Amino acid sequence: MFELIQHPNSSSKTLTFDNESLNVLVINRVGELDVDSLQNIDGILVQTNTSQEAKELIRIIRSNRNRLHALVPVFISSTVSKLHTIKYQFDGVFSDDTKPVILQQLKSIKAKLREMNYEIHQLDYTQSLIQSALQFSYSREQIFEPARSRTSKIGYAYPFLSVVLKDEEAPRVIEILNKSYEEGYTVKQTKDKTHTCRTCSGGYLNYRECCPKCGSADLKTEDLIHHFLCAHIAPEQDYKKEDALECPKCDKELRHIGIDYDKPSSMHTCNDCSHQFQQAEVKALCIDCGKDNELSQLGNIEIASYELTPLGEQAAKYGIHIQTGATEQPRKVNAVSEQILELFKKQEISREGLSEKLSWEGSVRIHPEIMSGFHVDQQEIIQKEMCAIITNYLGKADVLSSPSTIWYRFLVYDQTPESIEKIGKLIQNNISKLISDGIGTFDNPVEVLISKLTNG
Repeated sequence: MFELIQHPNSSSKTLTFDNESLNVLVINRVGELDVDSLQNIDGILVQTNTSQEAKELIRIIRSNRNRLHALVPVFISSTVSKLHTIKYQFDGVFSDDTKPVILQQLKSIKAKLREMNYEIHQLDYTQSLIQSALQFSYSREQIFEPARSRTSKIGYAYPFLSVVLKDEEAPRVIEILNKSYEEGYTVKQTKDKTHTCRTCSGGYLNYRECCPKCGSADLKTEDLIHHFLCAHIAPEQDYKKEDALECPKCDKELRHIGIDYDKPSSMHTCNDCSHQFQQAEVKALCIDCGKDNELSQLGNIEIASYELTPLGEQAAKYGIHIQTGATEQPRKVNAVSEQILELFKKQEISREGLSEKLSWEGSVRIHPEIMSGFHVDQQEIIQKEMCAIITNYLGKADVLSSPSTIWYRFLVYDQTPESIEKIGKLIQNNISKLISDGIGTFDNPVEVLISKLTNG
């Protein structure tokens, strides 16, 4: 059924079929891949020495700007070392036993690829990735199933998208798949949930018990002993006398646990600050960035499988922009850069005196420690919500800038002192409500300052 032939005008080897018009390019090293040679190729067989080189090859292929070439069937040889770590990124494992299956897969994928439209105009980068992912899933009749991966930032990876994007962009892969779900192209089923660092979104966390006073993980732990006869409770060390246990209160020897005594709890002693306590504080140390996280601060990412809906199949075949028209953009707050705000400010100052009403410059400052208590993903969400709150009290011509998650600037035109004072109070009250849960006690958690816009 299969025959390995050498083309006379090429150093590349091509796997062909005796009675089939299918050609599979065989690649042994990354340097052998010529993207221009994929024009007349029906599939690729990767048989590198290492899984790392195979991963680099599949990344180059799937990242090809030519959508049809990026979706070409790619198989991996069963002889590649550490095959189990990357085989989920390939369309199949090639061996003598799997040749009939490979043939059927090639024919099926090739037929599906012929059904699809590969135009990507009018799509932004995220939408083009979604369309590519939908086409990959449709052509393989494959559900996007998460695979455990030691190289992924969150410990899980997905076919296609996880090689197009870098390992450290794993949270971005989840965002893209969730967007496909939100737009109705896929349905999802939760498989797992993983916690991530609030600073870098890394999923490799070391959970350990720490001293609640100084935060040190250098703890000594020993059991507490409760003597039934005299009701004395103390650390086990206090009861030890040579090879026996003797109560330091009544001097009675303790022979049998459950009869003379029990061990109701444990006592921790910090070797750094000597603090003694029963309840240790559990923290999560991020292996990637070294940040210590309280458990309440950790991000929570849902790991799910994603299956195409009928709408997703149509989008894969005919394209997102054709199926849905102009794809609906997410709602955006009218926020500009600081440079643009300064231009508006200068322009407004130059027309000072042309209106009976006044123009105003305002700022909102959030206590820095408040935002640092949230995961980075939560900070972005809160920032958008704060912008939405401020925008709600601005006119269509007014201008908002959000330089950071803790600082917001805005220009308000043609308002009386009474009305601008009311606007400031409304903004402060609503933002205070937004961040009121679990922020602790801070002096002036939200500060709103508004002043008259003048040339002085």
